[in-house]
Amino acid sequence: MTHHTLSLAQRPGILSEPYHKRRPFLEALEHIEHGRITIITPEGNTLEFIGSEIGPHAHLKLYDWRVLDDLIMHGEIGFAEAYVNVRWASNDLAE
Repeated sequence: MTHHTLSLAQRPGILSEPYHKRRPFLEALEHIEHGRITIITPEGNTLEFIGSEIGPHAHLKLYDWRVLDDLIMHGEIGFAEAYVNVRWASNDLAE
C-alpha cells in the first residue's frame, strides 16, 4: 500500500462524514508547537503535524477512527482503553 504525507487542506475527505468528530482533534494538531506527530489513518494515509520547535516525534497507527471519539469523549482513559483494545498502536508510547 502506498502512503502519502498529506495536510488536512490537501485531503478534505479526511474531515468528511461520518467522521466529522475527528475534525477538532486533527485541526488542533496543525497547531502543535513542539515536535512532530505522524498518524497513519485506517485508510493507510499518512498525516504529519510538525511544530516550529524541536521536540519528540510521536507515531500513531489508527486502526479505527473511533479512537478519536474515545479521546474526545473520555479523555486519557478512553484513549488508553482504545490502546488496550488494539484500536491504535505506537512504536514508542513514551514519545
